[in-house]
Amino acid sequence: MSTGWPEYVRPGDRASRADARSRLRRDGAVVLEHAPLTDAELVDAVSFAGTAVAAGNGTPGRLVWDVRPDPSSSPDVVSRGRDAFDPHTDSTHDDRPHPVIALAMVTPGEGGRSLLAPVARILDLLHARGQQEQARLLGDACFPFAGDGPDGHPIVRRPILTFDDRGGARVRYHGRILDWCARQPSGRLDDEHAAALDAFRSALLAPGTVSHLTLREGDVLVIDNHRVLHGRTEITGAGRRHVKRLKLDP
Repeated sequence: MSTGWPEYVRPGDRASRADARSRLRRDGAVVLEHAPLTDAELVDAVSFAGTAVAAGNGTPGRLVWDVRPDPSSSPDVVSRGRDAFDPHTDSTHDDRPHPVIALAMVTPGEGGRSLLAPVARILDLLHARGQQEQARLLGDACFPFAGDGPDGHPIVRRPILTFDDRGGARVRYHGRILDWCARQPSGRLDDEHAAALDAFRSALLAPGTVSHLTLREGDVLVIDNHRVLHGRTEITGAGRRHVKRLKLDP
């Protein structure tokens, strides 16, 4: 059992599912511990947060996508590599990225610690640094997103930050995709918005922004994909780490 953020709950009866749903809404992330790990049981275990969908979950799309090192996989499929993966939003090229991502630890390995970065921390740091104007510019729908790689989706322009009617921040960010798009003629940013993006990245990488979490076998990390960026450290050793990923819609 871990303490702090995110909190851990046991999956099971209706009350525990309601508790997990409440914590996810409040905190942006929750961990189910001692969860069942078959595909069908995982789909049921995370149903408190939404409905698992195949669209956009791997290629070809599946309800449950295996995230583990695979030397035969394309370098563009970061989920099948060993490299560190900076905190990001999943499905950034979609009109509306999947609201919830679930990551179930099947086999822990060396390295591959989970990284979590709430957008509220990033925004607070931008304001503390006096970068309110940069934060405002991040709300302009001019930042380029596409599928990751030359055969991906056409480039579309979206904001990094949006706000709901209560002032809550929502984020859409994927550094590798933004960098790839910026190298394309149709994906370039003007200097002002490029500087705002640099300010966002600086706040993301600042000490204290990112939380590190070591998932154990049977842990399922459930993340609000609109409020919390997620990533991982480098996978080392024999590369045994195996995670199952689900993407959920309401």
